Amino acid sequence: MDQVGFYLTHARTARRNTMYVSIGAGAIAGALVEWLGGKFEPALIACVIATCAVETTRALSYVEPEWADKRTLAALPIRRRLVWSAVSAAALLIIRELAIPHREALAFERKLRVASANPADPKNIGEAKLVLAGARAARVPIEPLILEETGEKFVKASAQYPAAWDVALESLTYKSFVSNRMPALPHLRHYDVQFHEDVQFYEVTPTGLETPDFSSWGAVPRSEAAQYNLIGHDWNMDRDTGVAGLFVTGGAQILDAMQLKNVVFQGVEIHYAGGRVLLTNVLFVNCKFKIQSAPRSRNLAFAILSPGPSTTFSGE
Repeated sequence: MDQVGFYLTHARTARRNTMYVSIGAGAIAGALVEWLGGKFEPALIACVIATCAVETTRALSYVEPEWADKRTLAALPIRRRLVWSAVSAAALLIIRELAIPHREALAFERKLRVASANPADPKNIGEAKLVLAGARAARVPIEPLILEETGEKFVKASAQYPAAWDVALESLTYKSFVSNRMPALPHLRHYDVQFHEDVQFYEVTPTGLETPDFSSWGAVPRSEAAQYNLIGHDWNMDRDTGVAGLFVTGGAQILDAMQLKNVVFQGVEIHYAGGRVLLTNVLFVNCKFKIQSAPRSRNLAFAILSPGPSTTFSGE
């Protein structure tokens, strides 16, 4: 019996140790390919190649033991070799499917950086949109500073290359998704937006779009109170106190000509055409953005992409 044949049929201990090494090598190879930006198929191929390389190298380099030791090994029963193979395959799949946010985030972040290196390239624009949509679908947290860095490159490029604006909007959508991981909001009570003297008045102008639902929390001095009015209008100026914040859910809101302070938008479709707008401590959570590319729009995008959870922006 030649050395390879003896290794495959009787060298149980050597085969078992080699299996452990091959599983580790395959897992490392697959993870490395994904970290470098590869998709599942190339990562799987790298995993298989590394595993096979270790197994083959060990089989070819195995040296038969002395005759007495060989006789002892040959006498051992050949136990469930197929079971060990199945365990190896299962281990590789489990390692592949383990949700390791840090590793996956590194892969997404690297792809974004590669795409943003040339934000005018149509291929990079398409790749960046896929990366951001994929990270959002997989609920993978991208480092805020990296999102700001890469998003701003596409925002700047959109001034000359309009297609890059699509990536800018996708970056805003992702930032809005990430904002959902903030601490729990204060307890909310129903807030009635009506023309009554006993309630605060906030300006909800007819836009032809679905009107959001409003709630509020807290009570603070008027200087610290929430605002939701057209610029230059404050219907609550004569009051000593006001609500601490407004919680706006669903529907749609046009930002043009609005002055907003201490407002949380959740699941709201945000429209903006580049007009005057004043935002102070405004938070966007799981919102959709329909923003036209314009100088003020790009500045607003920079403000939303900043690493902090809320947005403060003066576009006058």
